[in-house]
Amino acid sequence: MSGKRLLSSHPRITLDDRIVIQEFLDQGTRLRDLAGQIKKHPSTVVREIKRSRSRRQPPHFNDRTINNCAHKKTCMKRSICKPGCHLRCSACSKCNTVCPDFVRDECPTPLRFPYVCNACPTKNGCRKTKFFYSATVADTISRDLRKSPRLGISLSEQQLLDLDLLLTPLIQKGQPINHIYATQKEKIPCSKRTLYRYIDLGYLAARNIDLRRKVSYKPRKSRKKKAPDPAYRKNRTYADFLVYAGYNPDLQIVEMDTVIGRIGGKTFLTLLFRDLDLLLIFLLQNNTQSAVLEVFDHLENTLGIGLFQACLPVVLTDNGSEFQNPDILEKTSIGSPRCRIFYCDPMASWQKGRIEKAHEYIRYVLPKGSSFDGLSQDDVDLLMNHINCTCRDILGESCPFDLACQSMADVVTSLQLYRVPANQVHLKPDLIKQ
Repeated sequence: MSGKRLLSSHPRITLDDRIVIQEFLDQGTRLRDLAGQIKKHPSTVVREIKRSRSRRQPPHFNDRTINNCAHKKTCMKRSICKPGCHLRCSACSKCNTVCPDFVRDECPTPLRFPYVCNACPTKNGCRKTKFFYSATVADTISRDLRKSPRLGISLSEQQLLDLDLLLTPLIQKGQPINHIYATQKEKIPCSKRTLYRYIDLGYLAARNIDLRRKVSYKPRKSRKKKAPDPAYRKNRTYADFLVYAGYNPDLQIVEMDTVIGRIGGKTFLTLLFRDLDLLLIFLLQNNTQSAVLEVFDHLENTLGIGLFQACLPVVLTDNGSEFQNPDILEKTSIGSPRCRIFYCDPMASWQKGRIEKAHEYIRYVLPKGSSFDGLSQDDVDLLMNHINCTCRDILGESCPFDLACQSMADVVTSLQLYRVPANQVHLKPDLIKQ
């Protein structure tokens, strides 16, 4: 990696980063490659691994039956455990407890990168202390570290008692907290807001009812707890997508979404091939699961099951109601698999940002609020081909159609995509005469 390293602006390592770290550790990747993948400094990655790795001790029976001394291969001592013993100490486990020169045989892996045994080929039969890195365990440890300093109070029992003896009599005299804090500030070891919190939590003898204005305030609204993932997202979350894509890096990834015209009318189903920025647009009579299924069946019949599986093996979409029946989309009419569906996290459209960006081209021709009810699929095909023949900086000043002709010629032919000359590309509302 040459030049300056591009570091992430995110201040913390996220669960997605930890999933990548675990995958790379499982594969035995170099530290520099791992740090570059998640855009973090190598020292940050090292601290994360050391802090969050899990320690696994060898079974206890090993200590009684196996000599764990680091010198056992060269040691020539005898009769350490008792006089007259002719057994070499290196073949006896008793030397582990009685020999003054005993040094436990430890593996050097935890002392240098990768600091864990994830990729060690002998980890299953190894009798030494082992360390492993798990993304879910590491994320739990990180959350606990951030949460634990905020639990309980920071005062000792004696400090809390002294505070109670100072504060409660003054409150019972009717003195406001503001007055007490202003006159006794040097004796109070916490902030004014913390005093209110201690009273509210019952740490002091004074109660909320002793505060004149406190009892007249309505309690603050608490945030609702995050609802559990619905059944359709099971094993299809964005975290699952990252793991699956990591194990299958050569698979084509397709982003899927819908573009709404007027509510209740026709909509667009859009499919974007990430590597090519090639956009497919299909006109739906209504925004329903059955309408989306019709498009998938149409593509399967047009391309053939083999070409469909090669071009659309992984589909990433949002949590719209039209996509919430993944089983019918993932399987053919006879029940055989044809693709994998994964879902972005709620309120995280940036996870499929390429297709969100591509929708801007649609809005050049059909601004928000436009009705799609007067359109036909021929109109949509015209719009789609003009968009796909627009050159992009991200593609090295090429257009998606040219790249598709090189790597997906069969798809271009089967779907009857065509080239629009560069000087005839038109992305204004008058492209389509409704």
